[in-house]
Amino acid sequence: MTHYAWTIEAKGRQTIKKVTTIEDMHDVLRVLELPGVAPPDWITMETESAEHGSYMHNHGGDDEWSLTWTKVDDPGA
Repeated sequence: MTHYAWTIEAKGRQTIKKVTTIEDMHDVLRVLELPGVAPPDWITMETESAEHGSYMHNHGGDDEWSLTWTKVDDPGA
């Protein structure tokens, strides 16, 4: 199972840093209900094929938030 180290930063909220699967990251995004977020499944295909990446919503605006991720080695592989 592939794991990712990821960080969510949003204005007025505590930074979230975790190492989980994509599915667990989806769960966190659903709970946070960040502005401009479609169902978090949009991350799945890009992230599974990319070793790292980032996304920023509303750069410089009041609703700015960002997500960064990096694939980490699977300790069970």
